[in-house]
Amino acid sequence: SAMRTWAALADDALDTGEAAEASSSLFLSSSLEGRWHLDGGLDALSGEILHTALALASVALALAAWRTTAFWPVARAASRPIAPAGRVS
Repeated sequence: SAMRTWAALADDALDTGEAAEASSSLFLSSSLEGRWHLDGGLDALSGEILHTALALASVALALAAWRTTAFWPVARAASRPIAPAGRVS
């Protein structure tokens, strides 16, 4: 069965030490000078998760920067629906 195959592969990985290489560790620390230092190694899934999180953060930062430019008020005004005219009584 698939579970027996998976279990056999897992046992083989433990015997050869491959499981230790597949573990993840990540260290992030700040220095006294205000710089950040990142060190570590990630398995495939953890790497994809971090990559996606950083990509989303980059988009959010870019959008925030775009909103602070002179174009944002114009773009924001252009995206508002036109209010219907009120009745004259």
